[in-house]
Formats: sequence, C-alpha cells, structure tokens
Amino acid sequence: MTPEMWTAIIGVGGFSVIIPKLIDGIIAWRSGQAANEKVHNQSILDRLAESESRSEGEAEFRRKLEEYAGILRLLLVQAGVVAHRIPPWPERIKPPNEGSQKGRK
Repeated sequence: MTPEMWTAIIGVGGFSVIIPKLIDGIIAWRSGQAANEKVHNQSILDRLAESESRSEGEAEFRRKLEEYAGILRLLLVQAGVVAHRIPPWPERIKPPNEGSQKGRK
C-alpha cells in the first residue's frame, strides 16, 4: 500500500470516530441535555469553590490560634512560670483512615 492509501484509511477512520460524537453533541444540545449538564457542572464548581474557601478560612484561623498559643506560652515563661508547669504542645494524631484513601493527597 502506498502512503497516500494509508493516509486515506486513517483519515476515514478518524472521521468515522468524530461523526458519532458530533451527532451525540447535537442531539444533547437540541434536547436541552447539554444545558442541564452545564448547570450541573457549574453547581459542582460552586460547591468546590465554597469548600475551598471554608477550608482556607479554617486553616487561617488555626494558624492564628497557634500563634496566639505561642505568644501566651512566651508570656508565661517571661512571667516566671516554671517550664514543667506549662502543658506540653499537643501532638498531631493521624486519623485511622488517613493514607488509606487512594488517589488523595
């Protein structure tokens, strides 16, 4: 077979894959399914943005609490409180299911 023949075969094969997808897209657009899908996808994005915002707010609040605790600890030491009377810093304990979720960081 010549290179031109291979090009024609590959072109027809690619074209035959694109046509059904194009027809499915037109049918979805005409039936309103595409608009419903767009609304659904936007609601997912809105929930994701809200969740990220809430998570960032919680992280910022936690950092402020840690800074405040550090300042109080320093003030206690400066006020003459004996170091063994100051409670130790809490240790982070991993939840039992952390690390078992595949594909998550």
